[in-house]
Amino acid sequence: MVPTSADQQFEQLAGQYVDQFPALSPVTATQLGDHRFDSELNELTELARKKSLTFHCGFLQRVVAIDATQLARANQVDHALFEHDLRTQL
Repeated sequence: MVPTSADQQFEQLAGQYVDQFPALSPVTATQLGDHRFDSELNELTELARKKSLTFHCGFLQRVVAIDATQLARANQVDHALFEHDLRTQL
């Protein structure tokens, strides 16, 4: 099956999230095998919480803007999981 524009858009968005979210939680990044932030610890400040909220809200808006019915079945499942995870983070 040839990927649709929605599939490409979703996969690009998911890739951006995977690349960017570890900076918000260096400890989690290390646990997941991403060692770009090994020299850092999680920030527990109000500013850090606001940054995380803004980050996750932004991605949630972008995820829900993608019509899941236009995605391949595998991406429909990933879309639902991604949206659920973002809502959990909020």
